[in-house]
Amino acid sequence: MEEARGDSLDLEQLSNELEQERQMRDMLDFSATDLRNTVSQLEERLDSIEDEGNEWKTRYETQQELNLQLERQIRMLEEKKEYIRGNPTDRLSSVRSYEEMPVNLLR
Repeated sequence: MEEARGDSLDLEQLSNELEQERQMRDMLDFSATDLRNTVSQLEERLDSIEDEGNEWKTRYETQQELNLQLERQIRMLEEKKEYIRGNPTDRLSSVRSYEEMPVNLLR
């Protein structure tokens, strides 16, 4: 009789341990699913950050090209300015062009 009672205790103990293991497995499954979702969200954020980074890189490169073009224009205008300063007869060319125009065009 005691042996039957001991067997039932062992069976009950094993049943409790099995239930605890099932609960532990369910909890681990839930945690794994939650972690997968978190990883997916982080990957999406990473993709959007990379896209944003490419946009800023493109803006930066475009601005650099624009700056180079403006620097070239500045140099050209400075060269023209120096040429006009160095050639006093050319300063009056615009005045001469007005003098050569018919009076009715100047009005």
